[in-house]
Amino acid sequence: MKKEFIRQFYKKNKLNLILSIISSILLGILMLAISIMLQVVIDIASNGTINQLYKVGLLFIGLVVVGILVYLLNNTVIPCFVAKAIKQYKQYAFSLIVKQSNTEFKEKGQDQFVSSLTNDIVTIENEYIAKIPSLVFNIVIFIGALVLMFINNYISDSEFHFNLIKQ
Repeated sequence: MKKEFIRQFYKKNKLNLILSIISSILLGILMLAISIMLQVVIDIASNGTINQLYKVGLLFIGLVVVGILVYLLNNTVIPCFVAKAIKQYKQYAFSLIVKQSNTEFKEKGQDQFVSSLTNDIVTIENEYIAKIPSLVFNIVIFIGALVLMFINNYISDSEFHFNLIKQ
């Protein structure tokens, strides 16, 4: 029974879920790319030429435009996924309530049924459904940040060893 309730979130809603996950992944990658670009801008500002700064600035502007588009996609697709998932869940829960006999309805109490259609749905929407894309985003940011730290550390160590050999 519990699995059937969970299936209602994804039933005929897989495209919205996939688009939500893809947009969250793209948004995470873009945030990491912006952090890399900021590091490059700082490096160029400290010991680069104005021409290099101009080229990186154009690239940064392009990245921001792509970021805005992905952000708009993210803010369009995720609410569609959440709304459809909750709508299907409500319809399924309501259909089960309607199938109950009068005696079952009286035995369990109408408070339980009303709660499952109101309070429980709000909790499920806020604490489960809406957090799926943000969980994916946070995982991408976490893994990406770790990878960037390892790469940065490797480059720093390589330059350090190269400078020692050079001396």
